[in-house]
Amino acid sequence: MRKPNDLDAKEVISDLRAGKPGVIENLYDLYRPDFLSWAGRRFLATPGDIEDGWQDAVVIFYENVLSGKITEIEKCNLKTFLFAIGNNKLLKNYERKKRLLLPGNLDKILQEHAQNMKFDFDDALEEKRERLRAGMDQLSPRCSELLIQRYYHQKDITELKEIFQYASENTVSVTINKCIEKLEKILRNNRKGG
Repeated sequence: MRKPNDLDAKEVISDLRAGKPGVIENLYDLYRPDFLSWAGRRFLATPGDIEDGWQDAVVIFYENVLSGKITEIEKCNLKTFLFAIGNNKLLKNYERKKRLLLPGNLDKILQEHAQNMKFDFDDALEEKRERLRAGMDQLSPRCSELLIQRYYHQKDITELKEIFQYASENTVSVTINKCIEKLEKILRNNRKGG
């Protein structure tokens, strides 16, 4: 059964082929927030990259409908189909960025020398990291580990519920917020005292 905000794929394809105005804009706007949220949880990418993935998915779908490559969608709903296109685009972009190495040994040489290079902002960044480490050390071990798992290891709320054996996802969210508040207070106090 279709959800109220789901579009009928056959109708969309038919309307696009007929040149009906506003169809592609409606499609783009309807599923965009869900895609940005979904992809944002699954990819370590900038919001701009994720937005580009969505735009590419809609454009590819539109072009394939107009060219006749897509005449119907059988195995899934339209939203899932578009998400799959966007997912593939984001994966390809990630792989392409990973392969962007400089020719010859130049890349290796730059990587080796990068360890010895020092910039003015390095000191300020290291100072902030050290303050954060000191603040994390002042938190309870459970609170510290929860924040590390959430923000460093990118664990989602459901995973954290299982790892830390919380009763509900809401409890995890509330606990994370309390830990962040404690950390912020510690950092403010350390800054005033330091």
